[in-house]
Amino acid sequence: MLKTSMVRVVGAVVLGLVAATVHAADLTANAGVASNYVFRGFTQSDDGPAIQGGIDFAPNNGFYAGAWGSTVDCAIGSSCFGGNSNGDGLEVDLYVGYHAKLKDNWGMDLGYIIYEYTDSNLDANRELYVGVNYQGFSFTYYRGNDTSANGPDYDYLDFKVKAELADKAYFLGHFGHFDPRTGSNWNDASIGVGKELWGLDFSLALTSEDLTNKEKFYVTVVKRFDLK
Repeated sequence: MLKTSMVRVVGAVVLGLVAATVHAADLTANAGVASNYVFRGFTQSDDGPAIQGGIDFAPNNGFYAGAWGSTVDCAIGSSCFGGNSNGDGLEVDLYVGYHAKLKDNWGMDLGYIIYEYTDSNLDANRELYVGVNYQGFSFTYYRGNDTSANGPDYDYLDFKVKAELADKAYFLGHFGHFDPRTGSNWNDASIGVGKELWGLDFSLALTSEDLTNKEKFYVTVVKRFDLK
């Protein structure tokens, strides 16, 4: 069972928005597999494959909500987002937010996300975020809360760029900075390329972080569905 009542709260909001806006919403789903589930520079699947999927919807007024899940495998002493305990099972993320279109191709994003786990050895994280974007560039600030007994609050800064290439290909770049209220901070960065083939989205990425100074290369294949 999921461990926090906040999951039920956000889940109720998600379902309420669906019921209220399903006729006007752009409702989509996705399902995929990754050779390694990497989040902010660290493996969440013990350097093994992960099955992933989610659903998203966005009313025409700028609000959006969704749910996303992945299999996880966190070994003792690992840098899993759910903590350094031995745990596996599923990660379930629930989120709601609002995206505003501003002048001259600028945009602003504000939202809330919960990262939950079915394994009681792993602890939930909650984040408020605010971001700005311009064409293919974005900057997002996350204010996080680790729900474990000794987990510190933290800040995370996320810079991203996406550039369209020829023949439905694209380039992705990312730089992140994690700063806990106590403990060591660290940076992570990644570069990658992707392309749509046979109705699937293929991407290749190389990521690195400077806490343990490890690099990881992984492949992701995703199928997207329009549910309208």
